[in-house]
Amino acid sequence: MGSSRLFAGSLTILVAACSEPVAKAESIDFKTLTGGVKGAYAVPPTCPVTVEFDAIVTVTKMTGVMKYRWERSTGVNGPEQTVKAPVAAATGPADIHINPDGWPITERGKQMTVTSRVHVLSPLDVKSDLLSLNVKCN
Repeated sequence: MGSSRLFAGSLTILVAACSEPVAKAESIDFKTLTGGVKGAYAVPPTCPVTVEFDAIVTVTKMTGVMKYRWERSTGVNGPEQTVKAPVAAATGPADIHINPDGWPITERGKQMTVTSRVHVLSPLDVKSDLLSLNVKCN
């Protein structure tokens, strides 16, 4: 009769979790918030025109991902967006140029005041001041 061998042992499976590191920040400030009207070549501008808002955010001692959105006076907020903290932000202040927000104005002959602001959702919950633009197109 042949011999049988029995091997005893264990199998360990390690699963690595692939997720974003927990974001943290000491402070988030709004360095600049600007706005303008694109397509306003004539006086008064011919519809449609596009209002566009830009911002630079200064983050200090931040790691991970910042989540933000633009909040508009139209009541329709921009989509939630993310941006990774620059390497320099881990030890001190660093600027982040966030994606601009723009939307078309198509209502002819009506003077409008449109506003927008940046709302940082995480790692800190911070809102910029409102920036207003007066717009009228024909």
